[in-house]
Amino acid sequence: MDEPFGPACSSVPKNGAGSFDGMAKDPVATAASNNPALSTLVTAVKKAGLVDTLNNAQNITVFAPTNDAFNKIPKATLDKVLNDKAQLTKILTYHVVGKKLAPKDLENGSFDTLEKSKLMT
Repeated sequence: MDEPFGPACSSVPKNGAGSFDGMAKDPVATAASNNPALSTLVTAVKKAGLVDTLNNAQNITVFAPTNDAFNKIPKATLDKVLNDKAQLTKILTYHVVGKKLAPKDLENGSFDTLEKSKLMT
């Protein structure tokens, strides 16, 4: 895999708090809040009550859906999920793997999520 990031990553700031290097230095929820492309994810994490959980977690990997990904969900469906804390928590924890992964680890991988499912890369 020559380029480990998808096309949406081109919108990530090149430097500063919301850049990849900047986000790597902050706790997960704080890092996401510094990246404008993740504002819907940050709203979802807050509504699910997961800010402290993610900020205090050690050695996790979050497969963070961008605003573009959330925009593909019909607004009525997204609003319903954002107001259903149990369903929202299930969806968000599906995007979290309980170990730190490097881009090379993602090649043909299968990982256990905090939601107790398998995530395939």
